Amino acid sequence: MVIRDEKNGKTYFITSFKLIDDESVYSDWLKESLLSAFLGEMKKEEELYKLASWDLTDDLYYYTKDGKYPTESPGKEILEVSLRKFSSSHEVENFLKKEVIKITKSTDFKISGEKLDNGFFYIADAIKNGMFINFVITFIDNNESQILKFTCVSKESKDEFLQYAKDEGISQTISGRR
Repeated sequence: MVIRDEKNGKTYFITSFKLIDDESVYSDWLKESLLSAFLGEMKKEEELYKLASWDLTDDLYYYTKDGKYPTESPGKEILEVSLRKFSSSHEVENFLKKEVIKITKSTDFKISGEKLDNGFFYIADAIKNGMFINFVITFIDNNESQILKFTCVSKESKDEFLQYAKDEGISQTISGRR
């Protein structure tokens, strides 16, 4: 398909495909899509955290604000992302406790959880030597879990991460928060 914009003298080539040969399935949908299209610039929002490194042996991915590992950003933000299967929400809580104690050598930390439509959303919050340490785990009823471990040196970065984890980083809907 070719679309020509007479006003601006531009030509757009659009390529696409369809899965079904029956054009009646697509006719209204395609017409609506074309008529609702607009010309303009697409603005891409910059990612908050950029992939900096990975460890395929442990299936672990490192993200930083500057895309470098170790990071050179002033807030020293490092986000580690991994997947793991847990058999129960109780196992998730035990994992969080062990991980935070292993890092901080302290039992002075907070774990909170919120019910999801199909599981739980956990946050562990701790501080060690001026470093904020947060774990966020989304436990889904099918036992697949995403683990986000975040470290930084500023409260603003910590708050920004927690908002990110709730809004963007987690694809499930927290019950009561849409």
